[in-house]
Amino acid sequence: MARKRTGKTPDQETNAPEVWEGDWRRSSVVLAEPGEPEVAPDLIVWADATHAVVVGMQTALPGAPPRAMAESLQQAMAQPGPGAGPPRRPSAVRVGSRELAEAIRPVAEPLGIAVEAVEALPLLDIIFRDIEGQMGNPDNQGYLQMTDIPEPVLADLFAAAADYYRAKPWKRLSDADTILLECHAWKPAHRYAVIMGAGGETFGFALYESWAGLQRLRRPDIGFTSPEEQAIREEAVSLTFEPLKDLGPRRREEAKRHGWTVASYRAYPMVMTTGRRRQSWWPDEADARVLIAAARALTPGVRDLLRPRWMHKDTKCIYEVYNVPVVGEEVEVKATFPAESAPKPRG
Repeated sequence: MARKRTGKTPDQETNAPEVWEGDWRRSSVVLAEPGEPEVAPDLIVWADATHAVVVGMQTALPGAPPRAMAESLQQAMAQPGPGAGPPRRPSAVRVGSRELAEAIRPVAEPLGIAVEAVEALPLLDIIFRDIEGQMGNPDNQGYLQMTDIPEPVLADLFAAAADYYRAKPWKRLSDADTILLECHAWKPAHRYAVIMGAGGETFGFALYESWAGLQRLRRPDIGFTSPEEQAIREEAVSLTFEPLKDLGPRRREEAKRHGWTVASYRAYPMVMTTGRRRQSWWPDEADARVLIAAARALTPGVRDLLRPRWMHKDTKCIYEVYNVPVVGEEVEVKATFPAESAPKPRG
């Protein structure tokens, strides 16, 4: 097979400008030395976006200073290139936040490397997902171990999830229905809720930030090549339920030790976040508070929706307002349900 001519020498091709992507994310990877306690570090990964290869990966303890990002870039640039060649240096780097961009500027700009903070890092999304799939172990790690969420917030999340599970909304609505939830305490202040479980497999609900993104998921023929890839790219947080027998002892013992409510032996609540720069089993406190409020609005909301009521034939939506407790504070959640899902009175 003939090699395509580029008009450049091999050395010129090797030294062509490269753009690197870098990010710092929490993971479920656990490291342990013999006789030492386990450590669940964050991961810092650098990838050459021009050639789609990883050029550096370091660990950092949660709470490490931002300069660790700059140090990881220096280490990546000091490593030998492909085939034990000379170290490589990018012409530009893209990172996932302004804070990370500011942390690496003192190292990058003196070397003539342009620095940019961007919202999407698609190559790193794939790389982090592969690392999690190969090395992560979320089934045997606890929420308190892996997140900074205060224990009272987690206790309330478990309680709200248990009430939702007992109400079994999936017996009344399917994932083809969409419920708009609005709450001023959220950023953004709206979510599109989808009930999961009508098919008898995965039970729970998902909250999407984009209506267009949700429609792309329902139309896998548009946009990306697979529904799985599309799902990972959409900004969402979901709460699903797993059997206790499928979890490791750390997860089970954590819930038992703190007295967190679990509706049944099949209903341990698992949270997943997806979207820009994240695909993780570990939510942050804002995610947890959104899920608590949503669960407490959806639980009575589906019941109220299916109460027979008289409606004008052109009614498209049904509106309800719920004042729900979230860690002891009341918040207002407005819910908009599709009218066609409501039963009509008999007679």
